[in-house]
Amino acid sequence: MGRITYSVGLFILCVWQVACNKTPISQELFDTFRRYAEISAATFALPCPHPPQGIQIIRYIDNQTTSTQGLIAKDEAANELIVAFRGTDNFIDAATDIDFGFTPFKTLGVTECVGCKVHKGFLKSWNSVAYDTINTVQEILDSNPNMRITITGQSLGAALASLATTTFRGLGFNIKTYTFGQPRTGNQQYADFVDDLTSRETMFRVTHTNDGVPQMAPTALGFRHHATEYWQSVDDPIAAKTFRCIGQEPVDCNNSLRGKGLGPLGIGINKAHFHYAGVSVGNPLDRGSTICHGPKPRLFQSGSGRPYGSRGKKYF
Repeated sequence: MGRITYSVGLFILCVWQVACNKTPISQELFDTFRRYAEISAATFALPCPHPPQGIQIIRYIDNQTTSTQGLIAKDEAANELIVAFRGTDNFIDAATDIDFGFTPFKTLGVTECVGCKVHKGFLKSWNSVAYDTINTVQEILDSNPNMRITITGQSLGAALASLATTTFRGLGFNIKTYTFGQPRTGNQQYADFVDDLTSRETMFRVTHTNDGVPQMAPTALGFRHHATEYWQSVDDPIAAKTFRCIGQEPVDCNNSLRGKGLGPLGIGINKAHFHYAGVSVGNPLDRGSTICHGPKPRLFQSGSGRPYGSRGKKYF
Protein backbone atom coordinates (compact mmCIF):
# COMPACT_ATOMS: atom_id res chain seq x y z
CA MET A 1 0.00 0.00 0.00
CA GLY A 2 2.82 2.39 0.85
CA ARG A 3 4.48 1.82 -2.54
CA ILE A 4 1.15 2.46 -4.32
CA THR A 5 0.56 5.65 -2.35
CA TYR A 6 4.08 6.87 -3.16
CA SER A 7 3.59 6.12 -6.88
CA VAL A 8 0.28 7.99 -6.96
CA GLY A 9 1.87 10.94 -5.19
CA LEU A 10 4.76 10.95 -7.65
CA PHE A 11 2.32 10.90 -10.58
CA ILE A 12 0.44 13.89 -9.16
CA LEU A 13 3.70 15.80 -8.75
CA CYS A 14 4.68 14.91 -12.32
CA VAL A 15 1.42 16.29 -13.66
CA TRP A 16 1.72 19.42 -11.55
CA GLN A 17 5.34 20.18 -12.48
CA VAL A 18 5.23 18.78 -16.05
CA ALA A 19 8.68 17.42 -15.23
CA CYS A 20 8.48 13.67 -15.72
CA ASN A 21 9.52 13.29 -19.34
CA LYS A 22 12.98 11.88 -18.81
CA THR A 23 14.61 10.33 -21.86
CA PRO A 24 17.54 7.88 -22.13
CA ILE A 25 20.84 9.28 -23.33
CA SER A 26 23.12 8.04 -26.09
CA GLN A 27 26.14 5.81 -25.57
CA GLU A 28 28.30 8.65 -26.87
CA LEU A 29 27.10 11.00 -24.14
CA PHE A 30 27.50 8.32 -21.49
CA ASP A 31 31.09 7.77 -22.63
CA THR A 32 31.61 11.51 -22.26
CA PHE A 33 30.34 11.31 -18.69
CA ARG A 34 32.84 8.53 -18.02
CA ARG A 35 35.65 10.67 -19.44
CA TYR A 36 35.00 13.54 -17.04
CA ALA A 37 34.25 11.23 -14.12
CA GLU A 38 37.76 9.81 -14.58
CA ILE A 39 39.28 13.28 -14.73
CA SER A 40 37.31 14.31 -11.63
CA ALA A 41 38.59 11.18 -9.88
CA ALA A 42 42.16 12.19 -10.72
CA THR A 43 41.83 15.38 -8.67
CA PHE A 44 41.79 13.30 -5.48
CA ALA A 45 45.22 11.83 -6.25
CA LEU A 46 47.10 15.04 -6.89
CA PRO A 47 49.81 14.83 -7.87
CA CYS A 48 48.55 12.34 -10.45
CA PRO A 49 51.53 10.40 -11.89
CA HIS A 50 49.63 9.00 -14.88
CA PRO A 51 46.66 11.23 -15.77
CA PRO A 52 43.68 9.52 -17.44
CA GLN A 53 42.08 10.16 -20.81
CA GLY A 54 45.27 11.35 -22.47
CA ILE A 55 45.37 14.66 -20.60
CA GLN A 56 48.50 16.56 -19.61
CA ILE A 57 48.31 18.41 -16.30
CA ILE A 58 49.45 22.01 -16.74
CA ARG A 59 48.91 23.33 -13.24
CA TYR A 60 47.56 22.14 -9.93
CA ILE A 61 44.99 24.42 -8.32
CA ASP A 62 45.65 24.74 -4.60
CA ASN A 63 44.73 27.10 -1.80
CA GLN A 64 45.97 25.70 1.49
CA THR A 65 43.83 28.03 3.62
CA THR A 66 40.51 26.93 2.15
CA SER A 67 41.76 23.47 1.09
CA THR A 68 40.55 24.10 -2.45
CA GLN A 69 42.31 21.83 -4.92
CA GLY A 70 42.03 20.79 -8.52
CA LEU A 71 43.89 20.69 -11.78
CA ILE A 72 44.13 22.50 -15.09
CA ALA A 73 44.98 20.18 -17.95
CA LYS A 74 45.01 20.05 -21.70
CA ASP A 75 44.24 17.35 -24.22
CA GLU A 76 46.22 18.12 -27.35
CA ALA A 77 44.39 15.57 -29.49
CA ALA A 78 41.00 17.00 -28.55
CA ASN A 79 42.26 20.61 -28.54
CA GLU A 80 40.66 20.91 -25.12
CA LEU A 81 41.49 22.73 -21.89
CA ILE A 82 40.03 21.16 -18.75
CA VAL A 83 39.52 22.67 -15.30
CA ALA A 84 38.66 20.06 -12.65
CA PHE A 85 37.95 20.61 -8.96
CA ARG A 86 38.47 18.12 -6.15
CA GLY A 87 35.57 17.18 -3.90
CA THR A 88 35.47 16.67 -0.15
CA ASP A 89 38.68 15.00 1.01
CA ASN A 90 39.51 16.19 4.53
CA PHE A 91 38.21 17.93 7.63
CA ILE A 92 38.61 21.42 6.19
CA ASP A 93 36.48 20.41 3.23
CA ALA A 94 33.87 18.96 5.58
CA ALA A 95 33.76 22.29 7.42
CA THR A 96 33.22 23.99 4.06
CA ASP A 97 30.35 21.64 3.28
CA ILE A 98 28.46 22.41 6.48
CA ASP A 99 28.99 26.17 6.21
CA PHE A 100 25.74 26.33 4.25
CA GLY A 101 24.31 29.67 5.30
CA PHE A 102 23.37 31.90 2.38
CA THR A 103 25.64 34.75 1.34
CA PRO A 104 25.16 37.32 -1.45
CA PHE A 105 26.63 36.02 -4.68
CA LYS A 106 29.68 38.17 -5.36
CA THR A 107 32.40 36.69 -7.52
CA LEU A 108 34.68 37.44 -10.43
CA GLY A 109 32.82 38.02 -13.70
CA VAL A 110 29.32 38.20 -12.23
CA THR A 111 27.72 41.64 -12.10
CA GLU A 112 24.01 41.10 -12.72
CA CYS A 113 22.58 38.31 -10.61
CA VAL A 114 19.74 40.10 -8.83
CA GLY A 115 18.71 38.43 -5.59
CA CYS A 116 21.25 35.64 -5.98
CA LYS A 117 22.51 33.99 -2.83
CA VAL A 118 24.74 30.95 -2.60
CA HIS A 119 26.21 28.48 -0.13
CA LYS A 120 28.71 30.47 1.95
CA GLY A 121 31.35 27.76 2.20
CA PHE A 122 31.31 26.92 -1.51
CA LEU A 123 31.64 30.56 -2.54
CA LYS A 124 34.55 31.15 -0.16
CA SER A 125 36.36 28.18 -1.68
CA TRP A 126 35.78 29.25 -5.29
CA ASN A 127 36.73 32.87 -4.64
CA SER A 128 40.01 31.72 -3.07
CA VAL A 129 41.19 30.28 -6.40
CA ALA A 130 39.12 32.17 -8.97
CA TYR A 131 41.71 34.74 -10.06
CA ASP A 132 44.59 32.27 -10.36
CA THR A 133 42.38 29.82 -12.26
CA ILE A 134 41.16 32.41 -14.76
CA ASN A 135 44.64 33.86 -15.23
CA THR A 136 46.11 30.42 -15.94
CA VAL A 137 43.37 29.57 -18.43
CA GLN A 138 43.80 32.91 -20.19
CA GLU A 139 47.58 32.42 -20.38
CA ILE A 140 47.09 29.06 -22.09
CA LEU A 141 44.47 30.44 -24.46
CA ASP A 142 46.77 33.29 -25.46
CA SER A 143 48.91 30.73 -27.27
CA ASN A 144 45.97 28.67 -28.54
CA PRO A 145 42.73 30.69 -28.59
CA ASN A 146 40.79 27.93 -30.36
CA MET A 147 40.94 25.45 -27.49
CA ARG A 148 37.55 24.45 -26.13
CA ILE A 149 37.09 24.64 -22.36
CA THR A 150 35.49 22.08 -20.07
CA ILE A 151 34.86 22.43 -16.33
CA THR A 152 34.20 19.42 -14.12
CA GLY A 153 34.17 18.15 -10.54
CA GLN A 154 32.49 15.80 -8.09
CA SER A 155 30.74 16.54 -4.78
CA LEU A 156 32.18 19.77 -3.34
CA GLY A 157 34.16 19.99 -6.58
CA ALA A 158 30.88 19.90 -8.49
CA ALA A 159 29.58 22.90 -6.57
CA LEU A 160 32.82 24.74 -7.34
CA ALA A 161 32.43 23.82 -11.01
CA SER A 162 28.95 25.34 -10.97
CA LEU A 163 30.22 28.59 -9.45
CA ALA A 164 33.21 28.64 -11.79
CA THR A 165 30.84 28.30 -14.73
CA THR A 166 29.23 31.63 -13.89
CA THR A 167 32.63 33.33 -13.74
CA PHE A 168 33.85 31.85 -17.02
CA ARG A 169 30.56 32.65 -18.75
CA GLY A 170 30.49 36.14 -17.29
CA LEU A 171 33.97 36.82 -18.66
CA GLY A 172 32.97 35.66 -22.12
CA PHE A 173 34.46 32.15 -22.19
CA ASN A 174 32.59 29.50 -24.16
CA ILE A 175 32.52 26.40 -21.95
CA LYS A 176 30.82 23.11 -21.13
CA THR A 177 30.37 21.88 -17.57
CA TYR A 178 30.00 18.34 -16.21
CA THR A 179 29.27 17.90 -12.50
CA PHE A 180 28.87 14.66 -10.55
CA GLY A 181 26.95 14.42 -7.28
CA GLN A 182 26.56 18.19 -7.02
CA PRO A 183 24.91 19.49 -3.84
CA ARG A 184 22.47 22.36 -4.19
CA THR A 185 24.66 25.42 -4.54
CA GLY A 186 22.40 28.48 -4.35
CA ASN A 187 18.88 29.84 -4.14
CA GLN A 188 16.14 30.03 -6.78
CA GLN A 189 17.61 33.19 -8.30
CA TYR A 190 21.01 31.54 -8.59
CA ALA A 191 19.51 28.46 -10.22
CA ASP A 192 17.64 30.63 -12.72
CA PHE A 193 20.79 32.65 -13.39
CA VAL A 194 22.81 29.53 -14.21
CA ASP A 195 20.01 28.27 -16.46
CA ASP A 196 20.03 31.60 -18.32
CA LEU A 197 23.79 31.30 -18.87
CA THR A 198 23.77 27.66 -19.96
CA SER A 199 21.64 25.05 -21.72
CA ARG A 200 21.10 21.31 -21.66
CA GLU A 201 23.88 21.11 -24.25
CA THR A 202 26.41 22.94 -22.08
CA MET A 203 25.49 22.14 -18.45
CA PHE A 204 25.40 18.48 -17.43
CA ARG A 205 24.51 17.92 -13.77
CA VAL A 206 24.95 14.16 -13.38
CA THR A 207 23.38 12.25 -10.49
CA HIS A 208 23.45 8.55 -9.58
CA THR A 209 20.60 6.45 -8.18
CA ASN A 210 19.98 7.59 -4.58
CA ASP A 211 23.13 9.67 -4.11
CA GLY A 212 22.19 11.78 -1.11
CA VAL A 213 24.58 14.67 -1.73
CA PRO A 214 22.45 16.20 -4.55
CA GLN A 215 19.64 16.28 -1.97
CA MET A 216 21.74 18.56 0.26
CA ALA A 217 21.41 21.56 1.10
CA PRO A 218 17.65 21.29 1.54
CA THR A 219 15.00 23.07 -0.49
CA ALA A 220 13.27 23.83 2.82
CA LEU A 221 16.05 26.34 3.50
CA GLY A 222 15.63 27.95 0.08
CA PHE A 223 18.24 26.05 -1.92
CA ARG A 224 17.45 25.05 -5.49
CA HIS A 225 19.19 23.02 -8.18
CA HIS A 226 19.79 24.41 -11.64
CA ALA A 227 19.21 22.27 -14.72
CA THR A 228 20.06 20.01 -16.47
CA GLU A 229 20.04 16.80 -14.46
CA TYR A 230 21.25 13.55 -16.04
CA TRP A 231 20.34 10.62 -13.81
CA GLN A 232 22.17 7.29 -13.83
CA SER A 233 19.25 5.26 -12.48
CA VAL A 234 21.09 1.96 -11.87
CA ASP A 235 24.51 1.05 -10.53
CA ASP A 236 25.57 -0.66 -13.74
CA PRO A 237 27.11 1.83 -16.22
CA ILE A 238 24.38 1.61 -18.85
CA ALA A 239 23.51 4.47 -21.20
CA ALA A 240 19.95 3.21 -21.72
CA LYS A 241 19.34 3.48 -17.96
CA THR A 242 20.75 7.00 -17.74
CA PHE A 243 18.26 9.76 -18.41
CA ARG A 244 18.09 13.43 -19.29
CA CYS A 245 15.62 14.91 -16.84
CA ILE A 246 13.41 17.95 -17.21
CA GLY A 247 13.45 20.99 -14.94
CA GLN A 248 15.50 22.13 -11.98
CA GLU A 249 14.14 19.67 -9.40
CA PRO A 250 12.65 16.77 -11.41
CA VAL A 251 10.71 14.45 -9.12
CA ASP A 252 11.26 11.34 -11.23
CA CYS A 253 15.06 11.30 -11.14
CA ASN A 254 17.42 11.52 -8.14
CA ASN A 255 14.68 13.19 -6.08
CA SER A 256 12.52 10.08 -6.51
CA LEU A 257 14.78 8.09 -4.16
CA ARG A 258 15.56 9.05 -0.59
CA GLY A 259 19.29 9.67 -0.38
CA LYS A 260 19.95 7.80 2.85
CA GLY A 261 23.47 8.49 3.99
CA LEU A 262 25.84 10.40 6.23
CA GLY A 263 24.41 13.89 6.67
CA PRO A 264 21.65 15.97 8.25
CA LEU A 265 18.39 14.05 8.77
CA GLY A 266 20.08 10.89 7.52
CA ILE A 267 20.49 12.21 3.96
CA GLY A 268 23.94 12.63 2.44
CA ILE A 269 27.05 10.70 1.51
CA ASN A 270 26.42 7.08 0.59
CA LYS A 271 27.79 4.38 -1.72
CA ALA A 272 26.15 5.88 -4.81
CA HIS A 273 28.04 9.14 -4.27
CA PHE A 274 31.38 7.48 -4.95
CA HIS A 275 30.52 5.82 -8.25
CA TYR A 276 29.67 7.59 -11.50
CA ALA A 277 29.56 6.10 -15.00
CA GLY A 278 31.39 3.04 -13.70
CA VAL A 279 34.21 5.13 -12.20
CA SER A 280 35.24 5.27 -8.54
CA VAL A 281 35.22 9.00 -7.73
CA GLY A 282 36.12 10.50 -4.36
CA ASN A 283 36.20 7.18 -2.51
CA PRO A 284 38.39 7.72 0.59
CA LEU A 285 39.76 4.19 0.21
CA ASP A 286 41.00 4.97 -3.29
CA ARG A 287 41.48 8.75 -3.64
CA GLY A 288 42.16 8.52 -7.35
CA SER A 289 45.06 6.10 -6.96
CA THR A 290 43.48 3.59 -9.33
CA ILE A 291 42.70 6.05 -12.10
CA CYS A 292 46.17 7.66 -11.76
CA HIS A 293 48.03 4.36 -11.28
CA GLY A 294 49.64 5.76 -8.16
CA PRO A 295 50.26 4.61 -4.57
CA LYS A 296 47.34 3.79 -2.31
CA PRO A 297 46.38 6.75 -0.10
CA ARG A 298 46.43 7.24 3.63
CA LEU A 299 42.96 6.77 5.07
CA PHE A 300 42.79 10.08 6.93
CA GLN A 301 44.36 13.49 6.50
CA SER A 302 43.63 16.75 8.26
CA GLY A 303 44.62 19.37 5.71
CA SER A 304 45.02 19.51 1.98
CA GLY A 305 47.75 16.88 2.10
CA ARG A 306 49.21 18.18 -1.15
CA PRO A 307 52.89 18.73 -1.91
CA TYR A 308 52.54 22.02 -3.77
CA GLY A 309 52.25 25.68 -2.87
CA SER A 310 49.23 27.92 -2.46
CA ARG A 311 49.41 29.22 -6.01
CA GLY A 312 49.79 25.77 -7.52
CA LYS A 313 52.61 24.06 -9.33
CA LYS A 314 53.18 25.17 -12.88
CA TYR A 315 54.20 22.74 -15.63
CA PHE A 316 54.68 24.98 -18.66
